[in-house]
Formats: sequence, structure tokens, C-alpha cells
Amino acid sequence: MIKAGDTVKFKALPPWADELPEESRKVFKFCLGRFYKVSGIDSKGLFVLDVSKDIDHRFGGFMNDIRLEEEYLEKKSVRKVRPTSRSSGRRPRNGQRR
Repeated sequence: MIKAGDTVKFKALPPWADELPEESRKVFKFCLGRFYKVSGIDSKGLFVLDVSKDIDHRFGGFMNDIRLEEEYLEKKSVRKVRPTSRSSGRRPRNGQRR
């Protein structure tokens, strides 16, 4: 389940994107496959993605966002970090220092 504050991948273009003005279609296609933070959920239940860091300077505007249904998004999985040899408690090999 996706919620505000999550990082998501824009994984697929919705069919209705073909009906958008050309400039908007370019923005959607540029953002496709990229990761964005969900800044909120609007009154229609659409997830609001803050795309301004990628879009404002390329296409113009200020504080641009994209609003999408959950089916076009994929929540970024949290990767577990493996401990390094320094934090694992193992002794150094061959006289190496830590």
C-alpha cells in the first residue's frame, strides 16, 4: 500500500495520457521509469508525485507535479544493508588494520 512520503517508481503510462496536450505527454514520458516521492493524495484519491526537480528546469513552470492512480506506480522496496567487515565483529585477515 502506497502512502504519502513513500518513494515510488512511475512504472507505466496510463491510457488517458495520450489525450493530454503534447507538452504534458512529453513530461509524462520523461518521468516514466523514474523514482519520485509521493507528496500527498488528492481529493480524488490520486497520488501526487513531486516531479519539480526533473521538470521545472527542463520544461518550465514551478513546483510541477503528476497525479496518478496506484496501478501506475510501484513502491520502492527498502533494501537491507549488509554489515561490512568492520561492523561484523570479524578479525582482519593477514595483519590488515581496520
